[in-house]
Amino acid sequence: MGCKADATASVLRGSGLSKQNLEGFAKTLDTVLSAKPDRFAVYAYAHLPQMFKAQRQIKVEDHATPETRLELLGLTIEKLSAAGYVYIGMDHFALLVYRGYAMTRDDVIRRDVIQQIMCYDFLDFEATAKRHDIDFKSYFASELVALEPVVVACLAEFAAPGPRVLPAGRLLLRNLSMVFDAYLPQAQASGQRFSKAI
Repeated sequence: MGCKADATASVLRGSGLSKQNLEGFAKTLDTVLSAKPDRFAVYAYAHLPQMFKAQRQIKVEDHATPETRLELLGLTIEKLSAAGYVYIGMDHFALLVYRGYAMTRDDVIRRDVIQQIMCYDFLDFEATAKRHDIDFKSYFASELVALEPVVVACLAEFAAPGPRVLPAGRLLLRNLSMVFDAYLPQAQASGQRFSKAI
């Protein structure tokens, strides 16, 4: 999949494509960043040969490994953050400073939480509460309940200073972060479909 810009200067990019590697993807990101689009949407490649006939020609051995997918995600976050983009929801980044997008207080808090999970594999309750002047456990009461199955599955654990992602959960950081994405339930309710993390 290539990059596509529309009238609102948004860009859609696929990661985890067949034979895709870090070097090639980095060059693609640099090329598109030079155009300074308003938004980026970077989706993981969804292999659905039963729905898309052309995908049946792709060899299984050419698929990106889960490790490569994770590295591509890390590269994307690193490059877009360095270019002034901020993470505003699952797979979406916006150039807020220069394009004037407005973020709510809740958006800012959730962005902080999601970035901690995606970048550091843990979430600091106390530090986050102090930064945003909230009672973390009350503010995210339903989200913490939603994380309990993840703990039971040994993908994460609750420990000071907060939830910590275990080795088995590192390839599923996107799924763990989804718990804190306020816009995801709305998108799913509208019938939107999303690619799998792995």
